[in-house]
Amino acid sequence: MKIAVFTVSTPEYGIDETIELVKRLGYDGVEWRVSTPAPAQEPENYTFEGRYWSYNRSTIDIARVEEELPAAADKARAAGLEVPAATTYLRMSEAPIDDIRRALGAAKKAGIRFMRTPAPGYDRTKPYDKLFAATRKAIEATIPHASDAGVRLCFEMHMNTIIPSASAARRLLEGLPTEQVGVIYDPGNLVIEGFENYQMGLEILGDYLAYVHVKNTKWGHHSDAEGHPWKWEWDTIEEGMADFADVLASLRAIGYDGWLSIEDFSNEQQTEEKLAGIVGYLRRLIAESER
Repeated sequence: MKIAVFTVSTPEYGIDETIELVKRLGYDGVEWRVSTPAPAQEPENYTFEGRYWSYNRSTIDIARVEEELPAAADKARAAGLEVPAATTYLRMSEAPIDDIRRALGAAKKAGIRFMRTPAPGYDRTKPYDKLFAATRKAIEATIPHASDAGVRLCFEMHMNTIIPSASAARRLLEGLPTEQVGVIYDPGNLVIEGFENYQMGLEILGDYLAYVHVKNTKWGHHSDAEGHPWKWEWDTIEEGMADFADVLASLRAIGYDGWLSIEDFSNEQQTEEKLAGIVGYLRRLIAESER
């Protein structure tokens, strides 16, 4: 298996700095974050915990994706890194199809195989069946553009969306071509919502499994919290509730040999120290899963 860093996890670093860091720490590749770029200055509400989204300097500008994504991919490859994926926030059935098509064209130009397009959220305000039907229709309309680009549309298993579990993701994509659509398996999100036995979930996905995001989460009891006293929060890869030894063993059991991409939001360490520890830990688990 190969290990990449999804650049949501490198918020303090610019594009060139991220490439240098990821290469120096011994990673195999980089997954570029594609969204609204960071403001010129730290926002007034900047926090260390929220830096991943409020001030992420390692972000490809979605408005300039056709120029910036291929340029960043070329720089990464020149440094000896692969570029397996680009992650957008263009929600299927909500984002204009022309925006998704433009991003697919940029991914094609950049030589990137996977592109994330999130599934719609589920907040109880709209019936699930209507959300499902609209999303399926939008995916079917987008598949020809993905086919033309040679890019696989990837839907991340994510809490508070219509696909929190492997079963729900498989149901959404059932019957669609696996060359054009796939699923990002995310054990950290499954701690919050959608957990199924790791190997069973991976078997349910089958050929729809595209790649794996790596982060971790835990639940804690907050006696002073309003409402329900149990709350979830991000945690380190080693200490969180997702069992990555089991995840890696399950991936090996189904014959998976693809990408693990780090999407870590823990805050116990500075970014460089954290990423250095994660890659070493995962390589040990990969070696153990092969015994």
